Amino acid sequence: MKTWLIFFFLLLLPSFVFAQNQQILWQFDLNQDGSINDFGLEFFYFQDVSANAQDNTLTVKGQGKSYIVVPKGEFEFKDYNNLEITLKSDSDFELRTVADVQKTAESTYDMRYQIKKSDELQTYNFSLSRPYFKKDIENIAIIAVNQQLNTITIKEIKLTKNNSIKQVGVALKDFFVTDSYSPYTPNFFAIPQIFGRPTIAYLLPIIILAILFLLYSKKYKKTAIVILLIMWIVIDLRVSGEFISYAKDDYQNWIKPKYEEKVFRNDRDLYQFIDFVNNNLPDKVEMINYYSAIGTYDDTNRKLQYYLYPILVRRDSLNSKYYVVYKNASIKYNADDNKLYSGDEVLSDAGEVIASFNSTSFIFKEYD
Repeated sequence: MKTWLIFFFLLLLPSFVFAQNQQILWQFDLNQDGSINDFGLEFFYFQDVSANAQDNTLTVKGQGKSYIVVPKGEFEFKDYNNLEITLKSDSDFELRTVADVQKTAESTYDMRYQIKKSDELQTYNFSLSRPYFKKDIENIAIIAVNQQLNTITIKEIKLTKNNSIKQVGVALKDFFVTDSYSPYTPNFFAIPQIFGRPTIAYLLPIIILAILFLLYSKKYKKTAIVILLIMWIVIDLRVSGEFISYAKDDYQNWIKPKYEEKVFRNDRDLYQFIDFVNNNLPDKVEMINYYSAIGTYDDTNRKLQYYLYPILVRRDSLNSKYYVVYKNASIKYNADDNKLYSGDEVLSDAGEVIASFNSTSFIFKEYD
């Protein structure tokens, strides 16, 4: 008994002896010349990036998929257990983290959060206890995926290191994290994981040992049966919970809401937009120029083509007098000359917006 107590004490010793380490990746700071310290961060696909000295925050604005790339400094990412980001947003979006985005871009379903609109700063914790974060990686990308133009206010980004007790909690939390429902979920079912590895990798030695006791030990045969049954029930309940969460998601977001408020998995309000286009395009139209969200690749053009058939849908094209724009904040209608602009570049001849879905989604027709 004393031996087990000593072993348990030694296991938890780092929890009490060593304080939690941290590495600041970004917080408001000034250089000696008075300029704002960017901590070497790189920004991609954001429409605006600015630091606010009044409340010591970083503000980024973007739509689609935008990246903050955190390079390796005088430290190693693999020496830390968590990436903590303190932020708030003026609209819902998905926050992801990816290792070595410019090379392997490795990630898994559990490395993302669905961020809700909030006026208060909140801290989101990404566990770095994953195989790809334990390599000698050069950077970590923080990715914002938003369906509409949104403003994200960041207070702090940092790396932290857990003690032994917290790591046990991380393992339990990992086991119960379920994948978000998507059109691809039935084909790529995510098995329960711990520290980024299949749970079976940790349980297999116990299963093998229990089977051996079941077959060859009279003394521990009943114990082995109990262990195997408990493992079977726990894993089965966990996997069943995944399917229940999918059904709950569909009910809350697609079946229950009013038509205008329905969102369908990854496609969000795409099907309402398709109905809008169908109802507002004249019957004589044979082809449309289609512009979707910037900064990311999507397959909305193929779905639009399916539902609008026989109308031809041409992505980023100038071959038709009809322009269909979906969640692309960079394309604007200029009332002064009645033309569409993509940034500062003229996109169309003079015309008019014949129907508007929202501020970033509409149908435009050039004059005959």
